[in-house]
Amino acid sequence: MPPLTLSQPSADLLLAALMMTALFLPVLHWLFPRLSPHARRVALVFFTLQLLILAMDILNHPMPDMQRWLWDIDQEWNIPSAFAAAQLAAIATLALFLARQNQPASRWRRIYLLGIGLVFLALLEGEAFYLYKSLVRSSIDWKLAYLLPGLPLLALTSLAAYRWSKRAWFWHRYVLLGLALLGIGAALIDDQSICGLTSILASGDCVKLRFAEEVLEMLGPWLALLSMLGIFSAEEPKPTRRHRSVLAAVPAAVFLAVLLSAPLFRPEWDEWRQLPLRLAARQELAAQAESAAVRFESSSQLHGYSLSHNDESLKLRLSFSSGNSETRSLGQSLHIVDQASALSLASIDTAWCCPHYLHVFAPDYSYGFEVMRSYPPWLFDEALYRQSLEVSLPPDTPRNRALWVVLSLWHEDGSAYVQQKILSSSHPLLSDTQVILGEIALQAPASSGDPPPALARFDNGFALQPVTLPASASAGTSLPITFRWRADSASNEDYGQFLHMQHIESGEWVVYNQPPLGARLPTRLWYSGLDDSETWQLPLPAELAPGGYAISTGLYRVSDKERLPARDAQGAPWREHRVILGRLTLD
Repeated sequence: MPPLTLSQPSADLLLAALMMTALFLPVLHWLFPRLSPHARRVALVFFTLQLLILAMDILNHPMPDMQRWLWDIDQEWNIPSAFAAAQLAAIATLALFLARQNQPASRWRRIYLLGIGLVFLALLEGEAFYLYKSLVRSSIDWKLAYLLPGLPLLALTSLAAYRWSKRAWFWHRYVLLGLALLGIGAALIDDQSICGLTSILASGDCVKLRFAEEVLEMLGPWLALLSMLGIFSAEEPKPTRRHRSVLAAVPAAVFLAVLLSAPLFRPEWDEWRQLPLRLAARQELAAQAESAAVRFESSSQLHGYSLSHNDESLKLRLSFSSGNSETRSLGQSLHIVDQASALSLASIDTAWCCPHYLHVFAPDYSYGFEVMRSYPPWLFDEALYRQSLEVSLPPDTPRNRALWVVLSLWHEDGSAYVQQKILSSSHPLLSDTQVILGEIALQAPASSGDPPPALARFDNGFALQPVTLPASASAGTSLPITFRWRADSASNEDYGQFLHMQHIESGEWVVYNQPPLGARLPTRLWYSGLDDSETWQLPLPAELAPGGYAISTGLYRVSDKERLPARDAQGAPWREHRVILGRLTLD
């Protein structure tokens, strides 16, 4: 008769059942009778959920990547990880609640409970958001990092045991036992195997203890939770509805926070393929100043960006997703382009050598590839990447001039750099490979001295200084008129300026329209304190009738062609919102 062999999943199931039974039966016999009915229900709910998660992990072992990862107890930011974080949150909440409830006479007990709460808060942060693990792993061995939070608690417990009677710290000993089980699972049997048991436990040579590690990391905190529930039962045998609600809401909120901080539920339907990305990117894109939807032919997509600049440099922070692994070999180019001349004034090219997957619950913290190994393979190709570009602005970069911020993607093909075409874009394009993400204008130094009295003040905060007209001009030539403008408030809207020439005798009109400072600086980029001038060269048709002309000007909104009300230096409104400039004699 051949020896009985079990597959690794079956061995995992058997080992988990033995371990959980070995702990649960003594607890059921010795500890459950000491709990209040409410505490007993809470303990049973958490234990039942542990059983469900372990069963789902084993049942989903042969399932596709996404479903397998969703229930894998050895992965991060999935359902088991969220549950583990919720259980730690429940312990910390109970401990801190009990520390607050104790009277000053129980000072040492209060300090001890506060220490328990802080230790489990540290474990919660490491389980849910990984910042603690990432920081300590960079300087010390990770196994020691798991033991560090428990050392102060061990010292505090030893002092408590010395000062209290055995009856007074009955439940506290199980907190230590729970921490011990957690430490054994995390630090001592991590990635260990038992060999030489092939005839009974496995079809291979060795049985991996991965499941034993994870089971201990579940049972240890559960035993600590049971201890806190025991103390809580003694303090509040019949907790109020308000207390029950608070103690239930905190673990539930932590559970949801962990789930929403990771990309989950990737359906198979094509129209929903971006749903995991949207969930993962929610926090990051909320922090971005601008949203975007720019899709390149490499299947990479720009989702959001933020833009900042000063007189010396411009910084662009991008959030990209990748449709395939080729995205990681792409380069990016950032150009500062003069709108009027379409010339590039400054640029930077950077290879996308080291993208970081973004864990979006902490928008200012990026995780590298070392952490990414805990993610399922499909997530590498649909991750959200953060990329920062900074371009230096030359000292001679013109001021008071509209500049485009232009982004393009490329990949190196031998000695050539092939630009990536843009398939769709929510932003305007400069070409089929260049997307305009924004526009800026560097401010000119403020002029010294007091400005002259304004000829006209407009309702949007613009002021027109007095204009000196030529006394005469000739048909068929150009008429130069210099306008000096000030802005007492910033603008984000486009305004046009009209200039009317009306023949005094016949009443015929000649009309000119253009932006006040020309194409070089649209009014949507005017800033508070702007003081600049523009000389118009107005072509006078050769067929213009000679004689006197009345010259007037004003502003209008480009969007609806409505004129902007204006007032003179004394505050009187200009009729028809037209500012009278003077008269011109045409030869």
